[in-house]
Amino acid sequence: MVQTESNAQRLTIWQKIGYGLSVAGAILQYAIWMPYAIVFLGLLIDRPGWILKILPPIGQITLYAWFASIPFLLLVLIPKTRIIGGSGFTLLSSLFGVGLICESAIVVFSVWGKVGLVIGTLLIGIGIVPEAIVSALLRFAWPLFWILLMNATTVLLAKYAGYGVLMTSVQSDISEDTEERQAAKRLMPLSVAGCVAVVLIGVGQAIFGYYHPNFFNQ
Repeated sequence: MVQTESNAQRLTIWQKIGYGLSVAGAILQYAIWMPYAIVFLGLLIDRPGWILKILPPIGQITLYAWFASIPFLLLVLIPKTRIIGGSGFTLLSSLFGVGLICESAIVVFSVWGKVGLVIGTLLIGIGIVPEAIVSALLRFAWPLFWILLMNATTVLLAKYAGYGVLMTSVQSDISEDTEERQAAKRLMPLSVAGCVAVVLIGVGQAIFGYYHPNFFNQ
């Protein structure tokens, strides 16, 4: 009886941590637009000093997010801690997104100027990143194109794979064998594969080097 209560108590703690990470991730989805606003205004009113100051911390955040994806993946692979791992990946998607949207703003500005930057920004969430990818493609900046494409893929994988793991974990706590629970079980391998892909992309970028060509002079 004591052992059963202890297991239930530990499970409750894992759930609280997982839900806490989910809330933090939801907040970060809005907080990432703060550094983007600094980059956007710096480009719009010709204040390069603002951008030079904020880009190094953003780069460090992205690097730490790559490192954090490894322990979160280990948590995803353990059934009892999957709720924490899944919530962690949804949080990491926002951290990855900070660097992606700021980087995309600089690329768009270099090709289309202020008008293109404003148009991409008005299409919040979908405009600036695809516009940057197309800009790199039109300039034949292939390394930059692939970097932007991989980073965008990483953000989407971390978000939706993490969400899939999270929802599967929640459904697994339901004792009744519902259709939703069966669907969650079928989704789990795909969600775990997405989390593995996020880590592999990070390892690949670490091995081959995360660099940007001199896009402005091409």
